[in-house]
Amino acid sequence: MTIWRKKLAAVLVASVFLGGCSSDDDAIADAGTDFSLKERRSAAVSGAKADGEGDVTVSWSQVSGPELVLSAADTLTPTVTAPSIDADVQAILRLTVTDAKGQTATDDIAISLLNNTPPQISATFAPIAEKSAATLTATITDDGEVVAVNWVQTSGPTVTLSGADSAAVSFNAPAVTTATTLTFTITATDDDNEAAESETSVVVEPNLVAFVLGGTVTGASFAGAAVAVSGAAEPATAVVDENGAFTIELKLDEDSVNSVVAVNVTSASNNRLKYSAIYSGFTEAEVAAVASAKSRAADTKVSKSADGANTVSVTAVSTALYSLLIAANNGVIPTNINELAFVEKSIDADELAEAAAIVKILTDNPDIELPEGITDIVALLANVSAYNTLVAQVETNQPGLIEDTILAIVADPVLTPPVTVDAIAPLYFRTSAAAPGFLSRGGERWQFNNDGTGSHAINRGESTFEWELNNGKISISYVDAAAAFTSFVGVGVGVVGLTQQQVDWLTADNIYQIALTYYTDSVELSRVTQGQLIDTYRQTGTQRRKTGPIQTTQGVVDVSDTIAFSSNILMRKQSSSELVFTTEQMAGTWAINTYYSQSGVLQGGMRQLFIWTRCCLMLTVPGREQLQTEPLAGR
Repeated sequence: MTIWRKKLAAVLVASVFLGGCSSDDDAIADAGTDFSLKERRSAAVSGAKADGEGDVTVSWSQVSGPELVLSAADTLTPTVTAPSIDADVQAILRLTVTDAKGQTATDDIAISLLNNTPPQISATFAPIAEKSAATLTATITDDGEVVAVNWVQTSGPTVTLSGADSAAVSFNAPAVTTATTLTFTITATDDDNEAAESETSVVVEPNLVAFVLGGTVTGASFAGAAVAVSGAAEPATAVVDENGAFTIELKLDEDSVNSVVAVNVTSASNNRLKYSAIYSGFTEAEVAAVASAKSRAADTKVSKSADGANTVSVTAVSTALYSLLIAANNGVIPTNINELAFVEKSIDADELAEAAAIVKILTDNPDIELPEGITDIVALLANVSAYNTLVAQVETNQPGLIEDTILAIVADPVLTPPVTVDAIAPLYFRTSAAAPGFLSRGGERWQFNNDGTGSHAINRGESTFEWELNNGKISISYVDAAAAFTSFVGVGVGVVGLTQQQVDWLTADNIYQIALTYYTDSVELSRVTQGQLIDTYRQTGTQRRKTGPIQTTQGVVDVSDTIAFSSNILMRKQSSSELVFTTEQMAGTWAINTYYSQSGVLQGGMRQLFIWTRCCLMLTVPGREQLQTEPLAGR
């Protein structure tokens, strides 16, 4: 807005017309330069001038606009305080100058009153990886100055915030099994004590591990059948090829690599023909999905092609076993190897054989009708009443068929691979999980001698170690480095402890890759489950990584560090006819866990509902005397 002021020239012209050639000076007023002022702020007017005949007096008054508070209005430097306003507006102040002869002059000044704008907060974040060190940075702007910031978490797993009074807050992301949202409220306060609040959130993604599961379906033509896998981080599907094989990629949380998944295969031409299997013991894991905080290269985010490390055989036997495991686990799929190992102890061999025979009979004889209300084979096995009805029908129509089919299954090495374990031996073979009828394609050999020594053989060689039992865990200390191995890695700061100076030395000599040798120092094996053929262990340990010495033109590079590793491993026990009990070993007190069916599993060739009861027998063996038994309270 243009402000019209009385000009000195106009005053002089008026004097000429009214008074002729008077030599008296006229009053002069100059209010200074227009300026801006934020609401509720104070400022002194500067640059004002006054002149006239003799002594002059000055006074300030408001001409227009919201009412201002004036202080020292009789001076050339008054203080102006702006009121609270809802929008920008202008106020006009007028300076009046009066000299000793009573002559006056005025001049106006415009003050632009500015409405204060609360801080503006912008906070949008990409997903972050679980268990990573995360920093969220909000963009906060203001027309003045932001004097305070405060972050408060309002939902999601609680995290400890660092820097909650700044624009950037840091915390360690929690461990999650599914995508989980953390919600925060950000409050920013400006120098006018006005605050703005914004709610923001970030998604914490689980670190998923990819597995390629290969499988075969045996027992009928399943070409084109639909495969559905449950129990993984996400449902997965595939289609069986003309050879009865399928390949499917699964994703599991990295903290749940001992998960158990259920595989269900439904025929494309006969919906009642449905086979199932339970699979566990995943190996050869690779990172499948990570949040941006991990900054992994794209080629490390995909899984390997199928290499046979994880294979499942879906057969009449696996279908029967699946049904009994689910029934023994209260109708749900075991979620991990521990649960699976627990419930598999309750599977009765006779019942398993009979159920497998029924599956094979129904597969080989499509004319046999299912009981009313039953739509497929798996549903039949889950319904005790319907199952018993069909068993009776088969026995009536073709006496001896069930027993003959059981014998055929036992004789089939694909359906029932031969397995015998006499005792736990000091010799173990670590193997990849294998489907029935298949041998592992690779493995490791662990030998534990009675004198506390042992050896560990892998494809790179054999190492010797010393071991001892600590609180039920096997502690292993390697005494040689025969199984050490070397890989080549790119030169970079932090790689096996390389400093920037060492990196500069290497690259100056055109050395961009270094040989990194791994030495295993110690391992601890914790047995998770004990089975007839496979013991499950959790392996943890440390490895030293070393490179150098490397002679460069500027110095010698020789660095090393230590890393921790862990994995779930399956240990196959080697039976030995030399492992026998002696009288001296028998003497003492033995506690034996056992499971038995309270109501009986088979009655008249039919499967019955049953309740498993756990009990414990305390056996006291006083030398060669007769064994005494004392039953303990069971449940």
